[in-house]
Amino acid sequence: TNFRLFTELSIYGSRGNVGFTYWKPCIYQGYFLSTGIVFPRSNYEISLSADFRLSLHPSTDVYSVEFPLTNERVADLNLTAGWGVAPPWCINLSITNFREKRPPVKLEKSIIAGRIIDAATNEPLPGAAVTLFKGNLVIHSINADTDGYFTFDNLEAGDYEIEVRKTNYVPLRYPVSVGEAERLQLTLSLNRKASAHLTIRIFDMETQQPLSATVKIDDQESLYRGEELKLELTAGTHTIAVESPNYVSMTREVTMKPDEHLRISFYLLKK
Repeated sequence: TNFRLFTELSIYGSRGNVGFTYWKPCIYQGYFLSTGIVFPRSNYEISLSADFRLSLHPSTDVYSVEFPLTNERVADLNLTAGWGVAPPWCINLSITNFREKRPPVKLEKSIIAGRIIDAATNEPLPGAAVTLFKGNLVIHSINADTDGYFTFDNLEAGDYEIEVRKTNYVPLRYPVSVGEAERLQLTLSLNRKASAHLTIRIFDMETQQPLSATVKIDDQESLYRGEELKLELTAGTHTIAVESPNYVSMTREVTMKPDEHLRISFYLLKK
């Protein structure tokens, strides 16, 4: 059991007897020594102590005091300390209940950081789009820096999903769980999509001479300046559109297999 001892010294002055007196009021001065033991608990404490009177004045019996100032005596019916005459001793038992109000604990936030790399070469993938989801809610969305690094900070503890996208790479969806004030470090690898190689040449149909033109493959636009245009595309079906001023535009759909090398020539007619 936890406990502590204590001793207190108190000085009291009283004016007459609060209880019962049959003589004139008088002034009493004295000292009281309190000693005891305290048993502390989680939110209260029990105190058991005793008060002993230390009087500087002569005493004629247990509860009566003769005062030099008046030479009168007061009744012995008062059992309280403070105002009036106190007995030579008193036993005290007290229970104190207390509450301690503490400031709220400020929890540190969590961090999810990492790097995006190519799964085959381990080279960083700068500019990869990294999105943090909590359920279907987008929390943050950033692009990886020039070395492929990204950071999501100031996060609550919980479960998240990270989505990574980059052109010509297979998108990645990665679940993560982070605790309170945790820093999670990740390395996420993207697999390059199966690629095919396309070579394009454009000519004037009448002269058979190379022709400058604009080549649009799906949503990607390139300029053709009379030399072979070599492109690396993902395997699959693509739509190729060729345009040149004063010429009739041409559109063609091609399907390419992984690692296939395809050469296509376009011959444009003048309008």
